[in-house]
Amino acid sequence: MSIALVFPGQASQLVGMLGAMTACFSRVRECFDQASGALGFDLWKLVCEGPAERLNSTEFTQPAVLVAGVATWRVWRDQGGAAPALVSGHSLGGFLRVLARWASFSGWRTNKGIKIRRPKFRYLSAMDCTEHVEPADIRATLAQPLANPVRWTTTVRAVLAVASIVIECGPGKVLTGLNRRIERTATCYALEDPDSLTAALAATTSNGNSRASHASL
Repeated sequence: MSIALVFPGQASQLVGMLGAMTACFSRVRECFDQASGALGFDLWKLVCEGPAERLNSTEFTQPAVLVAGVATWRVWRDQGGAAPALVSGHSLGGFLRVLARWASFSGWRTNKGIKIRRPKFRYLSAMDCTEHVEPADIRATLAQPLANPVRWTTTVRAVLAVASIVIECGPGKVLTGLNRRIERTATCYALEDPDSLTAALAATTSNGNSRASHASL
């Protein structure tokens, strides 16, 4: 059984997102605290309390969605979630497929940027629906959403040619709904709360048992 992880972009944000996950897994708050220190403002407070108008402003939406995706990815792996056969992302989620394996958020304020290495997992760009391996190529794909439309329907079909299960790694379930509309028979999960995490883990482990527990790590 192979899985693909897909990361959502803007429009997946919501005041209060990942609240249930944070109550069960300290890793989520850890990621937000780390990012807040780099950004110079309390990102977690904004996510929890809003106001929605500020969270929906691009300068705040993007870091919030990015950190939410990284945090969800880390919880998935902490709980024994399988490594993906393929990774992709919708618009801003394209950055997440790179950030998911980055150790820290320190480059956000120092302007050092992200040091991109050859990927551990197969990366599929939703801009050109092509797998990229070389760091220079991956970096180039990160700017493509600025001038190119996301080819999500083609991306989903390419993902399903490789993976039997597609897991949305981030807040909400926007991509999961899109994926099911594109391919009605696709098996999809969204890691939006502890129960959905448990279901996804159970579906992707050979013995049907997951390590997820509703207790702080």
